[in-house]
Amino acid sequence: MSASLLGVAAPAAAQSSGEAQESEAVLEDIVVTGTSIRGAAPVGSNVVSVTREDIEKTSAQTVQQLLRSVPQVTGFNNAGQGSFGSADGSGTNAPTIHSLGASASNNTLILVDGNRIAPTGLNHALSDPSLIPPIALERVEVLPEGASSVYGSDAVAGVLNFITRRRFDGFEVQGQTGFGDGYSTFNGGVVGGRTWDGGSALFAYNYSYRSNLAGDARDFNKSDLTALGGNNFGNYNCPSAVVRPTTGQPFAGQYFQSSYTTPLTGGYCDTLGVTDILPEENRHSVLVKLEQDITDRLRANVSLVYSDRNNVQNVSRGTISNVMVYGAGSNPANIGQINPFFEGPAGVNREQISWSADDLFGPGAQTESGARTFQATAGLTYSFNYGWQGALTGTYGHDTSFSDTTGQICTACAILGLNGTTQTGGNPALSVYPTTLGGSTVVTRLPLTTANALDVWRTGSANRTSDEVKAQLLDNINYRETIQTIGSARLKFDGPLFALPGGEVRAAFGGEATEYSIEQHANTGGSAGPASLSSQGRELLYDRNVVSGFAELLIPIIGDGNALPLVERFDISLAGRYDRYNDVGSTTNPKIAFSWGVMEGLTFRGAWGTSFTAPALTSYGADDRGTTLETQVSSNTQTGAVIPVALFPEIVGYLPGCNVGATTCTLTAAMTGLQINGGNADLKPQEGESSSFGFDWRPSFVPGLSVSATYWTADIDGAITSASFAATSTIEGLSSALIFNPTAAQIADAIRGRTVTTEIPSNVYYIFNFSQRNAFDIRAAGIDFDAHYQFDTSAGEFTAGVAFSKKTKFDQASSGGEFADLLNSSGVNTTFSTLGFTGRASLAWEMGPWSADAFVNYTNAYDYRRATSAFPDGQRIDAYTTIDTHLAYDFDDGGWMSGGQVFVDVNNLFDEEPPFVNTSGGFSSAEASPIGRVVTVGFRKRW
Repeated sequence: MSASLLGVAAPAAAQSSGEAQESEAVLEDIVVTGTSIRGAAPVGSNVVSVTREDIEKTSAQTVQQLLRSVPQVTGFNNAGQGSFGSADGSGTNAPTIHSLGASASNNTLILVDGNRIAPTGLNHALSDPSLIPPIALERVEVLPEGASSVYGSDAVAGVLNFITRRRFDGFEVQGQTGFGDGYSTFNGGVVGGRTWDGGSALFAYNYSYRSNLAGDARDFNKSDLTALGGNNFGNYNCPSAVVRPTTGQPFAGQYFQSSYTTPLTGGYCDTLGVTDILPEENRHSVLVKLEQDITDRLRANVSLVYSDRNNVQNVSRGTISNVMVYGAGSNPANIGQINPFFEGPAGVNREQISWSADDLFGPGAQTESGARTFQATAGLTYSFNYGWQGALTGTYGHDTSFSDTTGQICTACAILGLNGTTQTGGNPALSVYPTTLGGSTVVTRLPLTTANALDVWRTGSANRTSDEVKAQLLDNINYRETIQTIGSARLKFDGPLFALPGGEVRAAFGGEATEYSIEQHANTGGSAGPASLSSQGRELLYDRNVVSGFAELLIPIIGDGNALPLVERFDISLAGRYDRYNDVGSTTNPKIAFSWGVMEGLTFRGAWGTSFTAPALTSYGADDRGTTLETQVSSNTQTGAVIPVALFPEIVGYLPGCNVGATTCTLTAAMTGLQINGGNADLKPQEGESSSFGFDWRPSFVPGLSVSATYWTADIDGAITSASFAATSTIEGLSSALIFNPTAAQIADAIRGRTVTTEIPSNVYYIFNFSQRNAFDIRAAGIDFDAHYQFDTSAGEFTAGVAFSKKTKFDQASSGGEFADLLNSSGVNTTFSTLGFTGRASLAWEMGPWSADAFVNYTNAYDYRRATSAFPDGQRIDAYTTIDTHLAYDFDDGGWMSGGQVFVDVNNLFDEEPPFVNTSGGFSSAEASPIGRVVTVGFRKRW
């Protein structure tokens, strides 16, 4: 493997073969990550580079797949497909460095050619770099340290900069197809370019297809894990209804099905098999770049990007749970509520129903999602006298993300067909779930007859549901669309100030103005019956303006003119940036860094700085109530939750069974409350402080050897997420979001202006605010390491390498509380897992037209800390190791295939299954891939 993927590469690398050589003046304009100063590598920084050569050895079809091979990026060695890291229904991918962030608080800045891109997502404002196809990339640079002093918001954990090809002279085509067990891929692309005196043009197009991975295609994807020593995560939502007689009935509280003679134990049914593990993905991507010298001092450039991604995922037809149903002989509030199809155990005439519609309708429910993204960047660069340059850059980006679920049942229609009301409890006097207190619309279907009732007891041809009722059940809609835009203008000046014995002192300064907007639309089935009669539409508008100023100074203290023993070079960089937001205030972030060249081949470096991440608009909300599309109020139960009296003394004498003298009290299923979801207009920016120290060593006495190591620290305060009930009810710093014994005014305020999605309990014991908040602080540290050795033998040229990212610390606290050690664990914190070690080793061989590479990807064993009955103290998860291979043959004999290459790649050569994790599905999609072995064959040719 190329050394650059395994370690530090020169940020301003030369262009690959087939591209025109550039003049020194043009080389100064190559995009460099981590600095605003032309032609200078970022002082003190460890920049990990994925080169063009690396890209061609991975068979990656998307940037998301490419990043799964970088140890510093969260999601290493996982599937690289779907909405990992975003928790967003549109299928957005949101990469994060060192696990420092989550979907609502992504602390990794994404850039393309040094510019921000349009945010994407349905419920989040995230940057997805997969809009750039790998065929159009020259390299990817990973800066794993805070960089807000240069770039502003989001660069707390670091920066991922995707640098596209430029000044390409020629034409290149590529095609490949891959196949695995129940899985296939196809990818095809072209790139063409032309250079001329004073200008260049480039065009790239890529089409990528990746099939779905069906839920029943992997044996380990199941809910009942008892055979592996785990829990049964199944449910009672079965094609033939599971019935539960209610209080006062024979067999009350027990579960039955079909024959109704033997009670069921444990979750009986599993819907995982009908829901795809991974969605099918189709993507078209286009890149156009133009550069032209207008005069000998003025240069213009334009870059256009378009991406159209479409995902399709097969899903369940839908389920209902615990719906009250009445049979003959019962005494409902309205005699017309008796269901003519009612069945149950002997003597039972009133029961709760749980049911799945997958047998009644068969396959056919799908969620189609995706994003259409366009971005245009234009710039003018003017060269002044004395080496100074001014650059004006403007960017406009537009993204439309969507999700459309079809074929799923209308829940309200199913309830109407079971008990004649829209209420799971069957009360015909209750109104449809109100959007505010005082709603009064009551919807019923009475009396129930064989023509309008729903039969959930019998399956297949024996089912008695009428065609009219079936049609009503599928009269449903769930469509969401979010349009996000970014517009920015940036003016920068940089050049030399004066000369010191160590070299020229260089400076850069400028300003930037950025505007964001979001427009959200939703049309969902209502709670009053068929969507054609009762669908609910919502629209929200958000906007934000940011004005920034920045400056940077590069001071070569010691250089060629005044070198000393053991100090051949010593550079210092000073940088700072001021950002003012119209909604969340202002922030100033400095950075200081040094590079110390001890001797030829040995450099020490270090950096310190502060950084920040502004709350995403989709977390902050569209108004002073923090309203987002996720904003809603619903009934909530926390059966078995243990509440400490010291935090909530008001529960003594209020909660049933909570008596004086108790230190804790336990919630029961009868103690219902309200849960609030949504944004929070009181959010503050997340603040970070980072430092790093490391060395780069290329000893002259061992030609071909390169070693690099960096120790890093990252402190983050006020990371944004929604705190779980368990955390909120036990941690003092979060407890203000839980109110016991709420007053009528507090209940009214909780509901005001928010969509109510369930019945309001007659007795509200508590209000749990699950909205976004500045919930936790992080103290993290670790080591990034790379070593590679290139050597020649009579059997060919070899390159051996190893790269890893090892965390040495990951502590988390909630709102000023005590820090807890979460290192090398998953299942507790609300960010990603905090794996202690991820690494990738490689061995590459090249001889004549043949080349081969082998890669070993390793994720260490870790603790899954989520307590379950099977693992009350948590579970130790096995290490995960996969091997990838690459074999290629280059045609350079001067024939018609000259410049061509054929290759065969195998990912996960030994078809390693993901380690067992005691959670529904049996594995962690964040730490491992369910795909298994994939063999890819392909070709590329250059002219």
